[in-house]
Amino acid sequence: MFNIVRVAKQEKRHELVLTGSDIGEEVEKNGLCEDLFTVTFLNFLEISKCSLKHLDDKLGSLANLTSLVLHTNQLKQLPDSIGKLSKLKLLDISRNEIENIPDTIGNLTLLETLNAGYNKLQCLPADVTKLSHLLLLDISHNNFESFPELLCNFLSLMQLRANDNAISEVSPHIDKLASLKLLDLTNNKIKIVPAELGGSSKLKDLLMIGNPLADKRLDKLFTQGKTKAAIEYIRKNCPHMKTSANEKTGQEKTQRKKGKKGGEQKGTENGSNLHTVKVLHCKDNTIHIKMTTAANEIRPYIISCILRNVDLTSNNNFKKFIALQTKLHDTICDKRSAATIATHDLALVSGNVTYDARAPEDIQILPLFATKEKSAKQLYTQLRDEAEAERKEKKRNTYSGIHKYLYMLAGKVQFACLADGDGRVISLPPLTNSNITKISDETKDIFIEVTSDKDMGTCKKVVDALVFEMLSRGICSVEGAKDDEGKNSEDAEDQSAADAGYLLIEQVRVLNVEGHLKVVYPSRTDLALDCTNVLRDY
Repeated sequence: MFNIVRVAKQEKRHELVLTGSDIGEEVEKNGLCEDLFTVTFLNFLEISKCSLKHLDDKLGSLANLTSLVLHTNQLKQLPDSIGKLSKLKLLDISRNEIENIPDTIGNLTLLETLNAGYNKLQCLPADVTKLSHLLLLDISHNNFESFPELLCNFLSLMQLRANDNAISEVSPHIDKLASLKLLDLTNNKIKIVPAELGGSSKLKDLLMIGNPLADKRLDKLFTQGKTKAAIEYIRKNCPHMKTSANEKTGQEKTQRKKGKKGGEQKGTENGSNLHTVKVLHCKDNTIHIKMTTAANEIRPYIISCILRNVDLTSNNNFKKFIALQTKLHDTICDKRSAATIATHDLALVSGNVTYDARAPEDIQILPLFATKEKSAKQLYTQLRDEAEAERKEKKRNTYSGIHKYLYMLAGKVQFACLADGDGRVISLPPLTNSNITKISDETKDIFIEVTSDKDMGTCKKVVDALVFEMLSRGICSVEGAKDDEGKNSEDAEDQSAADAGYLLIEQVRVLNVEGHLKVVYPSRTDLALDCTNVLRDY
């Protein structure tokens, strides 16, 4: 580490990355190199994955920093001197053991991104309200029991991730967040949603799966990924929490009664006509995925399954399935930043699959709809150049299509990929699948894999939602497919539970590099879906 710091100082570098096991061993033995705090020209500093337990107060001497990345260490606190980094725009302290953030963070008035996910926070300091330029805040996977009321003062905040805490209620003042576009509250303890949340004018992505919502109709909308409909439902039907305490209590009781009356498996008013999912236990000859150590470092979460005998031929089902996959990518997958879905024609996949991570130049893939194989590096460069040319031509600051996912691979020295038994790369998340295994309206067995760098629960929720939406839209296995001949395809999305569907799903195992089981999907605890009867042959 000393040599790396010395060279950075001599060459007056503006970026420095200290990460990995070798750095970790040195940090464990000697702590951080003191000379690091004299490299004052640095704009970007990353110290990650090296078991760092303590940060010296001298950190404040790095006054030119605009980005400070400290994720995946063992920090329990931050030095007060962090408040001296007045030029800081990005601070990533995720995946540590931090219990409190110092008040001096309020001095970082130019801060735009604060990632404090995966820590032990229970509250935020009052001075955090001084971060008037904050656009993105991540406090997910912490110990918050209530929604931090002071967050409602962040008028510029566009994305707020507070999932996987123990939050029991949402502040009715959340409608003050005039710029909020994404709010993730999945996996909390929220029962009642205030109508004021539906009044957030710019809110487009609202994620609330995994909460014990009293309103089962609202819960179903979230499960189905119908975000727009859920926000509208909240605005029109949920209780206004800014009303008097007595009125509020009465509305909450009404919501609880409705939820209790509705039940969890209500198909129609008399409880009949449930969808059916039959789960087949994986056999020795069932395709499996072996995950390498490299993939575990880059994108560590993956699940897979097989949808058997699916009818993609009738009733425009193929186009409906592709549209559904796109919708889930935009909603529950959070535009692929939370997870990526890849679907393959199982008949075109050779042997078992390896989930790996490699240098972009070492990955050869035939992208969807392409006729020529190219390296992942060539593909990334081509797409980046296309995106930039389109942006300049149309004079806009945003990208469209596949180009909008490029930022997730920017600066990565390795890309995650999946290869079949013949060594052919069939998937390059989060960008594209291979044209070799693409599905068509003639596909019968669909091999699905969902990957994420967030958590395993996200992957499972995505497939759960995919299965439920397929059933609801009549995209079923042949044994239970209904004859929808003559129905308007535009009405498919709003099919009632009376049009019950059937899906046959086979488990797929994911193994680690030693061949031991890492995860199998669906397990006995998966597929807890409304309006659905799950049968298992094991």
